[in-house]
Amino acid sequence: MMFSLFLTLTLAVATSTNRLGTYKIDKSKISISGFSSGGYFSVQFHVAYSRDIMGAAVVAGGPFYCAQDSFYIAKNACMVLPDLIDVPLLVNITRATELTGTIDSVSELRGDRVLLVSGAKDSVVVPGVTQKLLEYYENFVHKSDIETEFNIPAEHAMVCLCSLLSTTLIV
Repeated sequence: MMFSLFLTLTLAVATSTNRLGTYKIDKSKISISGFSSGGYFSVQFHVAYSRDIMGAAVVAGGPFYCAQDSFYIAKNACMVLPDLIDVPLLVNITRATELTGTIDSVSELRGDRVLLVSGAKDSVVVPGVTQKLLEYYENFVHKSDIETEFNIPAEHAMVCLCSLLSTTLIV
C-alpha cells in the first residue's frame, strides 16, 4: 500500500513538472570546463561528445579514461604519480572506443580549443597529471589550439588570472 502511494505521488510530480522552453543556441559555441573531478568529467564529456563541443577548459584534470575502471589507478597515477600514466595506451583505448560508436569520432576534436591549467604547487592532482593530459590532447587537437598554464604558484584550487584591486592572482 505504501509503495503504491509513493509511486502515485512520484508519477504525479513527474508529470506535472514544466518542460524547458526552446532556445536558440549556437551549437558551435558550446564548451565545457571543470576543476579537479569536474576537470576529469570535462575531458570525458569533451571526448565523448566532441561533435557538440567546441572546446574544453580543464583545471587540475587528466586524460580520458585515465583510471581505466581501477580505483587504485585513479588514486595513484591519475592524481599523484603521473609517470604511471600510459598516454599511448589511453590514446589507443580512445581510438578503440571510437570504433564501438560509444563516443564521437576523434576527428571531431580537430579545431577545438583547449585550455589546461594546473597550480605549480598542487599536491592533490599534481601538475604532471595535467601535463599528461596535454600529451594526450596533442594526439587529437592541433597544438596551436591548446593553451596551457602550469606556472601559477597555487595549490589545488580554481584559479583566476585577473586584475582585481591591484592583485594579479586570486586563489
